[in-house]
Amino acid sequence: MVGEEGIQKLVKNSLDDCKKELFNTYGYDYTIIRNYEVKRPGVFGVFSKPQMCVMYKVKPRASQTVNQVSSDISSNSDFLRRVAESQIPDDEDERLRKNREQILASQTTVLVNAQMNQMNQVQAALEQMQETINRKLSSGNGTENETISRIEELLSENEFSFSYINMITDKIRKTFSLEQLEDFNLVEKTVIDWIGESIRVEPAQHIRPPKVVIIVGPTGVGKTTTLVKLVARDMLSYRKEGRQFDARIITTDYTRVGALEQLERFGEALHRKIDKAENVDDLKVLYDEYRLHCDGIFIDTGGYSPNDSVHIGKLKEVVSVPGLTPQIYLAFDAKTKCSDLKNIMNNYDPFAYGSVIVTKCDESKVYGNIISSLYEKQKSVAYITDGQNAARNIEKADPVYFLERLTGFNVDMNHIREHFTNSEDK
Repeated sequence: MVGEEGIQKLVKNSLDDCKKELFNTYGYDYTIIRNYEVKRPGVFGVFSKPQMCVMYKVKPRASQTVNQVSSDISSNSDFLRRVAESQIPDDEDERLRKNREQILASQTTVLVNAQMNQMNQVQAALEQMQETINRKLSSGNGTENETISRIEELLSENEFSFSYINMITDKIRKTFSLEQLEDFNLVEKTVIDWIGESIRVEPAQHIRPPKVVIIVGPTGVGKTTTLVKLVARDMLSYRKEGRQFDARIITTDYTRVGALEQLERFGEALHRKIDKAENVDDLKVLYDEYRLHCDGIFIDTGGYSPNDSVHIGKLKEVVSVPGLTPQIYLAFDAKTKCSDLKNIMNNYDPFAYGSVIVTKCDESKVYGNIISSLYEKQKSVAYITDGQNAARNIEKADPVYFLERLTGFNVDMNHIREHFTNSEDK
């Protein structure tokens, strides 16, 4: 029977029987989500040995993905060959020649990026298969320990990725004896510590003025609002010290309707003029004008679909000003699914962003998706935002923020605050 998100159920006399049937049907292309005992149907089931129910999910076969990649490469390569070999009349207008060259270059970029994305999917599928094999080997043929099963369920409820859950359960098996596994509270407390230790936070940085900040990310995640919050945060910090923070705000966003008007309203509230840069030359002129006379330069960028590699590449060119050395942050919505987060982070890798900013945290109740993605990409988190108020709704991230919001876990707040709270001012 197929349930939500492809989860299926199989009932047999024992766990071994379930595994044998699954292996005979799918090979290694499946993952057991959980298993539990069920009573046999019928009146006489009361005196019978219970059966084993297994909840499992079938993975897409990697060979299918490889065949699709090969097909796409073949068809797209044939298209590019036909474009490249087409004849140009001697009297063709030079403008048309340039247009065709631009189309060919654009199609080549799209093809390369599409092939890279598909090969990444193949690699991810193979890695998941290997993780499943390792997990089966480590768990043996017996029924999964009850404590480990409960931890797996809690991690799943918090939307941690399969690979992150496997990492934690493998660590449990290697760390605790069978006797210690009987103490669920001990294991739970240790797992919470492991989760906190897996969260990397951007370290404090002391930068000579002007500090240059660029925020990139998909459309609709609140980059403009977040940029203004960072400006307001620095202004308040300077004001506490009796100083004035001289900030300059530049926008490169000309694609979103009303983007400039929104930023100009923020600028009026902060008593700051908004400058516009359409290309790298515009940005260089503004940077050269301000770099010796201000404390911070904040650059707003347009948002694109994570799969729009052409526009993401053009944006990278716009902000590639020699000598700029900016702090680049990737912003994304806290509600974004784990698989989508990985795609976003991969496609914005060309910016070499140092840390991420998690936006709209007030709209999310679980954070396993974020913790998993950051851990697997080995990226740190710098800020979290949870509202529209520019002066208040942004703070430096720390592990405590995420740990105290774990769903279903019995979190020892005094312990995690003592163990993880950053001593620096937020």
